[in-house]
Amino acid sequence: MDFRQAVNELEQASQLRVCKTIETAQASRVKHDDKWFILFGSNNYLGLNGHPDITQAAVNATESFGTGSGGSRLTTGTNPIHQELELELAKFKNQEAALLFNSGYMANIGVISAITDKNWTILSDKLNHASIVDGASLTQARTLRYKTMDVDDLRKKLSKVETQHKLIITDGIFSMDGEIAPLAKISALAKEYGALLAVDDAHGFGVLGLNGRGTASELCVAHEIDLHIGTLSKAVPSVGGYVAGNQELIDWIRNSARSFIFSTALPAGTAAASLKTIEILPVADDRRTRLRNNIIRLKSGLREIGISVHNDMTPIVPVIIGSSEDTLRISEYLLEEGYFVPAIRPPTVAPGTSRLRVSLMATHTPFEVDGLLGALKKGIEMVGEKIMKFNLLFLNGWASKPDVFNPLIEEMRESIDKVLIIDWYDSKYSAFDRIESMVQLLSNTTPSRPTLLVGWSSGSMPLLSYLGSDKINSSVVGALLFGATARFVNSNTPNYNFGWHKEILEQMIRNFESNTPSVINAFAAKAMSASEKNSGKTTEAFSACFQVNDLSESAKKELQSGLEYLAHSDVRMKVQKILHPVLMITGEKDRICSLKCSQWIESHTSNSKLVVINDSGHAPHFFQPQQCRDSIYKFIKELDLNDR
Repeated sequence: MDFRQAVNELEQASQLRVCKTIETAQASRVKHDDKWFILFGSNNYLGLNGHPDITQAAVNATESFGTGSGGSRLTTGTNPIHQELELELAKFKNQEAALLFNSGYMANIGVISAITDKNWTILSDKLNHASIVDGASLTQARTLRYKTMDVDDLRKKLSKVETQHKLIITDGIFSMDGEIAPLAKISALAKEYGALLAVDDAHGFGVLGLNGRGTASELCVAHEIDLHIGTLSKAVPSVGGYVAGNQELIDWIRNSARSFIFSTALPAGTAAASLKTIEILPVADDRRTRLRNNIIRLKSGLREIGISVHNDMTPIVPVIIGSSEDTLRISEYLLEEGYFVPAIRPPTVAPGTSRLRVSLMATHTPFEVDGLLGALKKGIEMVGEKIMKFNLLFLNGWASKPDVFNPLIEEMRESIDKVLIIDWYDSKYSAFDRIESMVQLLSNTTPSRPTLLVGWSSGSMPLLSYLGSDKINSSVVGALLFGATARFVNSNTPNYNFGWHKEILEQMIRNFESNTPSVINAFAAKAMSASEKNSGKTTEAFSACFQVNDLSESAKKELQSGLEYLAHSDVRMKVQKILHPVLMITGEKDRICSLKCSQWIESHTSNSKLVVINDSGHAPHFFQPQQCRDSIYKFIKELDLNDR
């Protein structure tokens, strides 16, 4: 490997990281490069670092036991402070026993590799900390990663597990997003499927819950957690990690966790600092209150300047910028203004989600929080554009599934505020009315966010109808059309793939209200099957569908009149001029009909664009989601949403 070239590539991608030296004790104000800054990037959430009682405890222990421990815990390295700290941690977490590790990272890799083997399946949240990911890789267990905080996906994966044993593991608070895992629902699933449940509460310990007992305590499910894992280097201003649980589990981990067995024990001074902090945490409610007030103040201010933030009351507040380059520029600008806020870039976070990770302390003042907000606003304006945050309203085609847009939503998650999806076969109202009501809902819920309309295939027709009407909501800024949107355009080329013919379309422009979803779904299933047998040729597909014996004449008549949704008559009758820009994304196979659709749109708007992605189909889940995302982002930038 050419390491020089690899480093150069990191630098060119604005992903080369260096260590910035803090020249003073970690507090709300620190010295760096001989200058003073207000620090908004520390995990010292309660501001206990430098607390005189904690510092003195560390000094006293160091004077008694020295600066080192001299051996691993199972040989000569255990001293009375280690044992007392383990007892107090178990008591504080209401567990039978606890075990110290040298860091939270070592706790996770030690615990996971100690308790799982080939007879286990590990179910891990996709955004879990790297130490959990690495711990799972050290064992012979099978690992299934479920969608972040998605209990439905977790249930699906649990239902398919065939091994004898199961371990569910999740962060309590996700370190880069600051969101709280739905532990109540996860613990219920663990109980239902007989799985062991472990929670890494590195960022909740000391901050949330009764007396700072953590996220599980905050959510009243501490008794449902089998393994409580955490760190002693965040709200607790020391070094180390721990696991707490029942006696049998802890005894096994003590004898099996390689990161425990083969590591020199923590020095007595650091263990004593942790022990003193455990004593202070139950009486630190005033600090937790000040921290919570700072969280509320920061989040309210961010919303006022148009930055979307999550609602969980945690001290981690990500300001997602998008590109690594822009994130670095804003971070450097903040440094110039006296605010130290770290830029978080890939591989720590996914590409396109680079962010400023703002973390708050109880010792920050309201004046300091307000100052950061003002500097952030100027920094974002300085890079030339606000963070792209918008709402999406998806309108699916007649044979689609509700999750058809999920791959694209996942790719664009850093920019999406709210998402609504309309499935035509579930609608009790006309397509036009449903779009109108959903856009209004988005506008009322998030009035500062622009809305993009997204149509797939035949869903584009009523969408265009709405876009060209005089009822369009002022929050709408444009439309994205996927796939064979030319299905409402007459073709002179017979039997081209995926193209709707004029005669079929004319059969369907009738009243949608009289249809029942069950009949339409039955028809859709038959049409899709027939289409596959006939290589996607629409005429043959519909002919085959209408000839099936088990559809009654009345059902055929209903279908014939009721699929107006596929080609909303308003599109042909009312659209005179579309004032908003339209982006069409299509696969190579749909190129012909999409070009025809594009020609039709161009005759109704002066601001449309067609992007052809070399792919095999017209549905979003057939596309390359990253290519779609890039095309959409480029389109959005051209909309100049910054002026909104």
